[in-house]
Amino acid sequence: MNSIPNDGRGEMNRADLTAIVDALLQLQENEVETTSIQSLLERVPDRLELFSTRLEDFKTRIAESETRMSDLQKGYRQHEVEIQSILARIEKSNEKLKTVKTNKEYQAGLHEIEDLNRLQSDVEDKMLECLEEIDEAESAAESERESFGTFSIQIEDEKVQLERESEEMQQKLRELLHQRELIVAAIDSGLLKKYEQVKEYTGAIAVAEVKASICQGCHMNIPPQMYNELQRFDRLLNCPHCERIIYPHGSLEND
Repeated sequence: MNSIPNDGRGEMNRADLTAIVDALLQLQENEVETTSIQSLLERVPDRLELFSTRLEDFKTRIAESETRMSDLQKGYRQHEVEIQSILARIEKSNEKLKTVKTNKEYQAGLHEIEDLNRLQSDVEDKMLECLEEIDEAESAAESERESFGTFSIQIEDEKVQLERESEEMQQKLRELLHQRELIVAAIDSGLLKKYEQVKEYTGAIAVAEVKASICQGCHMNIPPQMYNELQRFDRLLNCPHCERIIYPHGSLEND
């Protein structure tokens, strides 16, 4: 890039002023793209962490399903023990019934056996419910495991894609930083300082086009006298509202 002749504060010919504005726009475009890529790169670690978090959440759900299944199986085994105890008590009551000597004792024995039979039936109903819940839990856990396998592959693919994109962005960033050095080297130091001051004031965009008397940076009207002066395009002007360096619409294309 050829060196920009001066800082653009005095009157200049149109070609030189066009070169100045064009260089500033190149610098501005470079910095906007650089900032955008840097912002994306800063979010990469968080996105990678999110992938890990999503996998861990999945693992947690699987562990919860397996824990529930284990608890249900433990409960079923406890019911089995309870049934064995009830059957033993029923058998003992039946044996006892053979030795009773009065009708009252006999009736009491029958009542005891009836109560144990009802208790057995209740426990068996609970065992059936427990078996159904175990089947559902096993099915849910198996489904979770299968989904996890598919999800793990998907996450790994997304991580690989993100890492590839990150490498490409880092390469692009290096290119942009190198291009910026070349652009800056061709701009007058005084003009560059003015550009940096305006950029600091506006927060980002330092150079703006003026279309139909309106600054495209702040969208405010340029006073008529200044607008007429801007149309001559023989020196750099600043927007009276936002302080951006302004240039007239079509001035670069017509050069």
